[in-house]
Amino acid sequence: MLDIDNFKAFNDAYGHVEGDQVLFRLGQVVKRCLRETDFAYRYGGEEFTILLPMTTSADGAVTAERIRVEFKKETFSPAPGQDIHVTVGIGIAQYQPQEELKAFVHRVDQLMYQGKGAGRTGFAVSRSRRKAWRVILASIPYLRPRISRSRREVIR
Repeated sequence: MLDIDNFKAFNDAYGHVEGDQVLFRLGQVVKRCLRETDFAYRYGGEEFTILLPMTTSADGAVTAERIRVEFKKETFSPAPGQDIHVTVGIGIAQYQPQEELKAFVHRVDQLMYQGKGAGRTGFAVSRSRRKAWRVILASIPYLRPRISRSRREVIR
């Protein structure tokens, strides 16, 4: 789960049009940093959920760091002569077998806030070496893509 740091303050200071630019550009960065098999969804106002199939938490941390670093490079100019860099906080966890979806989302949300608590532009990881593609998809059926077995591509 990913959340833009101080987004409400940014929106209040510069307006929703500039805030929308931040959301749009974050979406572009996330898209550039993910594999074709990964999925990203806007979960709430400034929160995003990213699913990384067949990925351990350690490998997820590599993706999170790539997103964090690339987004921090983005420069926003909401007012003449004013360049601003916006940061994100990220929580990383793997779904555990038999875990309630609500509990899983809460656990990842708490990790995201731990990452923020360690200083803006941080992330926290729940360690696990297991790959969880089938478990995640079986437990979150409304996000289940159909996979073509012959070409291994996502069918929308």
